[in-house]
Amino acid sequence: MTSAEYEEFAAALVEASPDAEGAARLHDLLAQLSPFRDFIIIHFDRDRNPSVVRTHRDSELLHAELRHFIQNIKRIELFDPFRHALERGRTGFVALHELEPEDRIADYLRWHHTFTCVIDEVRYLAPLDDGESAHLLLERQHDDPPFSAEDIAQLRSVERLVVAYLRRSMRSETLDYNIKQDFAVSFDLPDAIKSMKDGILTDRECEIVEHMLRGHSAKSIARLTEIEPGTVANHKRNIYAKLGVHSQAQLFNLFLESLNIASDGGYAP
Repeated sequence: MTSAEYEEFAAALVEASPDAEGAARLHDLLAQLSPFRDFIIIHFDRDRNPSVVRTHRDSELLHAELRHFIQNIKRIELFDPFRHALERGRTGFVALHELEPEDRIADYLRWHHTFTCVIDEVRYLAPLDDGESAHLLLERQHDDPPFSAEDIAQLRSVERLVVAYLRRSMRSETLDYNIKQDFAVSFDLPDAIKSMKDGILTDRECEIVEHMLRGHSAKSIARLTEIEPGTVANHKRNIYAKLGVHSQAQLFNLFLESLNIASDGGYAP
């Protein structure tokens, strides 16, 4: 992007209003830099469920298509590598392939694809006040090519402008959730872990599993739980033996299976 093109983009975005019309303008500006299928802004708030705030698509159609996805968004949030990146201080433009570890990305995509046709995703991450954040998702679906290096470079070149717009629009008194938010989501991670294998894990083991599912290493778990790394390793061995798994990947799969079973049995909506 040339300096003149950047200045033109900036001027157009400065004039964009912090409402649905302004978001549509942002969609059009980004589409000039790189093609994408989906444009979705999600507001993450500690005190309530994530909310789809803006999208270029018909809200009623999106509501119907994403109903199951959003009902499970609290679960997907657990595997969301973008959320983990933000918690570690990453902001601005982030491409999916830039995130680590790779197995966490694979888990996220596998779970994501249960409800959508997304094959690649980039986001603009905008931290807000009091632990809130806004994510602008640009997605490509199964019949699209992944984002190229040129696409990513173009989209990254305007990250400061886009993040500034997201922060401004999310703080606006005119913010209206123009997508229906009538999903009865109730998901408690500790309770879900305790329900695995008929509750055979101890409270300490459940705590260890929760940290593992959130992507923490053994050293990080030891620091968070204030126990020795060797003790963490012993707990992990006991957990694997009780659950009949042999790796963290198998633990993830078992957890996902337990969520599906719980949903069928009435635990989850």
